[in-house]
Amino acid sequence: MAACASTTPLQQRWEEAEAECGEAREDACVTLLCRDALCGFYRCEDVPGEVVLARGLPPRPPPMAVAPAGGDWNQAWQFHQRKTRCHSQEIYQHAGELIYRFQLPGGPFQQYN
Repeated sequence: MAACASTTPLQQRWEEAEAECGEAREDACVTLLCRDALCGFYRCEDVPGEVVLARGLPPRPPPMAVAPAGGDWNQAWQFHQRKTRCHSQEIYQHAGELIYRFQLPGGPFQQYN
């Protein structure tokens, strides 16, 4: 009968965990350990060896000012605004010149609107 009255080790561990997590303000140190495809989080004090705390990366500075209208390529592509009508042959010829000028060999190239 005494065995029925006592709590199991798993239940005892759960109760300890509840007591430890009672204060949300207290810091908890956990680490992720993996072996093959299995991973799990463990308390730092349960891990053999030294655990080195890692911090996130520092905030990145805001991006530098972007050239208006998308840069040199887009500026060079605006030739059709200078002309009232562009024929498809002119468009493809100009695209080829830009590909050569901006050194973009390869492909395939896709149109976008």
